[in-house]
This record gives sequence, structure tokens and C-alpha cells, in this order.
Amino acid sequence: MNAASVNSVVFHRILDFKTGLNFHSGPFFMPGPVIRLFSYFRGMQDQTTSGWETRFINYHKDNTHTKDGSHDLAHFQRVWKTAQYIDQKEGGIADPLILLTAAYFHDLVSLPKNSPERSVSSRLSAERTVLLLKDVFTDFPPEKIEGVRHAIHAHSFSAQVAPLTSEAKILQDADRMEALGAIGLARVFYTAGQLSQQLFDAEDPLALGREPNDSQYSLDHFQVKLFKLPGLMNTATGKRLAEEKVGYMRQYLRMIEDEILGRWS
Repeated sequence: MNAASVNSVVFHRILDFKTGLNFHSGPFFMPGPVIRLFSYFRGMQDQTTSGWETRFINYHKDNTHTKDGSHDLAHFQRVWKTAQYIDQKEGGIADPLILLTAAYFHDLVSLPKNSPERSVSSRLSAERTVLLLKDVFTDFPPEKIEGVRHAIHAHSFSAQVAPLTSEAKILQDADRMEALGAIGLARVFYTAGQLSQQLFDAEDPLALGREPNDSQYSLDHFQVKLFKLPGLMNTATGKRLAEEKVGYMRQYLRMIEDEILGRWS
């Protein structure tokens, strides 16, 4: 039974017990108290989620020491913020604790972009997170662990695992948003520097007359992957945000093309 169902049952039982009437149906239905009680339970849930977030942040600060600036604690925090926004706009369809946990541990294992094992990163992250929740966060609700595992496994672009739950779909959208917009631009060139890639092909910077090769030229990554992301989003909110961010990136490409070709207004 999900959180909403539990809250509904609790409310109905309270009304029935205190009044001796069946307030959850018929002429005695009272939407005002229902809304107020749901808000109360939602507030309790939000406080609990906040407490878990603090614990997850402290764990990362004490135990996760990565030099990868594109998959660090700040990345996890941004993904969580985006995931919350998407979930809110989609009507609150996700379990907050599952979504929070998956956001904070989805890149617990992050192999380099050019590693031949890159596609298994999300599976390794999922497996390691399951062990972490069982061995370190021993009070984590066991019935939520499988939801966390699946969301983490399915988030990766390279893993090609279909997201089957609301949490997995939202996490995938939120994580892919990191590849777009202003943050996306910063991460593209940060990663290019890590891999010692060239910025672009001097003869054909936008790959208008050649096959794009993002293992050699960082600008080619826009065509190979990034501009395709809006069509791969799972939620209407994710698609809208992705299209907006791709528009910004297309404008950037027009600007960089003008500068390369010496076109000055």
C-alpha cells in the first residue's frame, strides 16, 4: 500500500472512531478535513525526507571522495531538486523517500565516459546502494529498497534499462537534465578536458558534412546525444524543460559558429 493509501485509511478510521459514523462515503463525506489531514501527514513525510537527506549528505561528506566534478555531491543535490520539481508538476506521483535516496546514490559508482564498462555503472551503483541501505542505514524501510535499486539501475543513458516506476522515470529525467542547459554546457567541456578531447573539428566544427564523432570532438556530443534527449524524456514536465534547455544550447552553437567563422554583427 502506498503512502497516499495509508494516509487515507488512517483518516477514515479516525473519523469513524471519533464519530461512530462512516465519514468516508455518502452524505457525510467531508473534503475539508480530508485535505487538512492529508496536509498534516504530508508535512510529517516531508520532515522525515528532510532528515534522511541530512543523513545522506553527511554520509557523502564523510565517505565519498571523488575527483569527478560532474558526479559529486553537488550533482546529487541538483538532481534531487530537479526531481522534486518534476514530481510536483506531475502531481506528486513518486514516493519521496525512494526518489530522494535514488537521487543521492545514483552515481555511487561512476566509471569514466571512455571506459568499456561504462554501461554497467548504474547496475554497480544500484547493487552498492542496496548494500549500503542494509548495512549502514539499517533503519531504512526494507520495502522501499527494491524501488531505489530499480530507479538507480534504470537512470543511466548507456545502460538502456527501461524505467518501470514513477520514481525511475522522474530520476532518469532529472539526471538527464544535468546534460542540458547551462550546467550541461559546463559538464560537456569539463568532461572533454578530462578525456583530452579537441573542442571541435576546425574544418567542419558543426559536423555538417561529416559523421559526428563525440569521442574526438566535444561539440559533436550535442548531435550524438544531447539534442536527442527531449524526445527520450518520460514525463511531460521533463520534456518541456529539456526542450527549453536544448533551445539555449542551439543558440550557443550558433554563437560559437559565428565566432569560429569570424562573423561579427
